[in-house]
Amino acid sequence: MPFRYERDDVHHRIVITFEGAFQMSEALASIERCGAENTWSQAVLYDVRHLVGQPDMDELRQLLHADLSIPTGGQARGPLAVVASAPSLYTKACTFAALAQPKLKIRVFRDLSEADSWLSAHTNHRSSLQGTVR
Repeated sequence: MPFRYERDDVHHRIVITFEGAFQMSEALASIERCGAENTWSQAVLYDVRHLVGQPDMDELRQLLHADLSIPTGGQARGPLAVVASAPSLYTKACTFAALAQPKLKIRVFRDLSEADSWLSAHTNHRSSLQGTVR
């Protein structure tokens, strides 16, 4: 499951796109990269529409623990949006969101434009996914 990590400094957002078969190591690597680059205050969009398979409940808990254990340096966490179109993955993402609240501001969507709108409304910087991504 390779992932693509795109940093959009103009819109104060990170877009992480997963494709292929689910691999726990890659999911953890995406979290670690946010920690290493100190991007926790930015909004994060996880696009899992092209992910094959999904984490089990133990893996969901491990991912949540990994996410919550990365030091934020006192910065407030930015909102997280997850876009999942497959019904079973959407349900799993909703389970993750339920486990993460109230510690994280997180919401799950089926539609990319709805996720974009929600992230824009919940960050200090107005954004659009059509913006420049580097």
